[in-house]
Amino acid sequence: MQISEYSLPIANKLVNDYVHHTKDMSCCYDYSIHEKEYVKKRFDDLQGRVFPRSQLSDYLSIFHSQFPIGEKTRENIRKLANDNTYVVIGGQQAGLLTGPLYSIHKITSIIQLAKKYEQELGVDVVPVFWIAGEDHDLQEINHVHVEASGHVKKKIFYQREERTIASETVLNEEQCRKWIDEVVKTYGETMYTKEVRALLQEAVRDSHTYVDFFAHLVCRLFKKEGLVLIDSGDAGLREIEAPYFSKMVHAHEQVAEAFVRQQQHLITEGYQPIIQAKDTSMHLFIQQDGERHLLEKVGEDLFQTKDGKMTFTYTQLSSIAEQSPHLLSNNVVTRPLMQEYLFPTLAFVAGHGEVAYWGELKQVFEAHKMKMPPIMPRQMITIIEPSVQKALIATGLELEEVLRRGVEPFRVSWLQQQSSYDIESEFVEAESQLNLIHEKLREVATSVNPALEGLAEKNYKKITEQVAFLQRTIEKEILLRHDVEMKKFDQIDRSIWPLGIPQERVWNIFYYLNKYGVSFIDQLVTVSLEWNHKQKVLEI
Repeated sequence: MQISEYSLPIANKLVNDYVHHTKDMSCCYDYSIHEKEYVKKRFDDLQGRVFPRSQLSDYLSIFHSQFPIGEKTRENIRKLANDNTYVVIGGQQAGLLTGPLYSIHKITSIIQLAKKYEQELGVDVVPVFWIAGEDHDLQEINHVHVEASGHVKKKIFYQREERTIASETVLNEEQCRKWIDEVVKTYGETMYTKEVRALLQEAVRDSHTYVDFFAHLVCRLFKKEGLVLIDSGDAGLREIEAPYFSKMVHAHEQVAEAFVRQQQHLITEGYQPIIQAKDTSMHLFIQQDGERHLLEKVGEDLFQTKDGKMTFTYTQLSSIAEQSPHLLSNNVVTRPLMQEYLFPTLAFVAGHGEVAYWGELKQVFEAHKMKMPPIMPRQMITIIEPSVQKALIATGLELEEVLRRGVEPFRVSWLQQQSSYDIESEFVEAESQLNLIHEKLREVATSVNPALEGLAEKNYKKITEQVAFLQRTIEKEILLRHDVEMKKFDQIDRSIWPLGIPQERVWNIFYYLNKYGVSFIDQLVTVSLEWNHKQKVLEI
């Protein structure tokens, strides 16, 4: 596997400044990942902190008993009970078939960074992946994208779904099996298809919910890596979180005020916050009938759900936090706090979107008298298959320019070079001249009889439609003449920029496993990548 790197621009200004170290970012983050000793500094800051180590270890041992984990994961779970064990953590939603590639890239980043810190610090560092099981927006996770007849298609898993969180949404095994077969069929039959299909069918057989299915697949794919999973929507975890929910209820005003201050501070620094929340938000959800409702403060000692249907006093919410913590869950502001209470975290591995919103939380952590962990952007990866590499060479496209700008500008430029005419310009000029000529005719028509104005306009419209039809016909003929070359451009586009967005946000890992074998995961985990925040290109 050949590796190359490219420095690409980042659209979000805050993320760009943080990742490329263009200015001091201490206004948003407690640690600079560009400092040589940042992880040692974080390690020192964690000394003296108290974590529910034994409780977590016991809980995780029970939680993982339902999944096909390896001995290294069992060992890591036991190690979490020890005072000299730390974690590298990150998370994502429980997408079907593990979701888009970025989930896999995040997991491999967590595993690799944990190994790196372990070597540097000489302590045990466990890779932990946090599954966002409390999420109830199943529309975001109930599909994968596949290629069909040269086009990118969304393959949705349709089943009747109650409005419940992913951790509690039952997966219809029979329907899911059929859906899996349909998805794998689009990948084409290879020497690895039987193995891939069996892995998927075994996982769905052993699963009950969306989160189960995700966890079974991740455990099978990363069995040798010691990865530990945690489901944020699991009721067993809520029992451990109870005292921290109590702290959040108690400190809700300080958190809300700190969040507003931090967002205002970002604005003064020239950044645009992305988290939208009311000043009165508690940044906690309460669950009823399988649905989560955001809590807001509406009076001195009165809180209600966003829809206004449920009302609570401070005493009632405190009681729920202590006695029924399974009814509460965190939002985007308080979830990082809960993670920090639970785990001795050396670093949080984040996508660029997460890097941005964590920058809005610095004062929220301060309100709870904590520092946010170092925020390490995950490895950004593009996979280039041999056929795509050949297409790049055949079209003369530079990969770096494709990564920066996409394929379309180069496709248009190439087509224009194949004709002695600039078709677009010729027709723009023709339409301009035609309008001047016909405008005089319309004037003649209305001067003879004003009632002819509508007829004259329709006439002009028909003429321009015929001109446009001629342009489309000529352009189609050019495309047909260069069909072989156009297919190469299309192939590059679908692979690297499907649907006009990066590969990692569309394609699923099982396409590659079906083509190159399940061991392809091992290559992704073991490939040596620098933590220099550049786009990594892996040529298979």
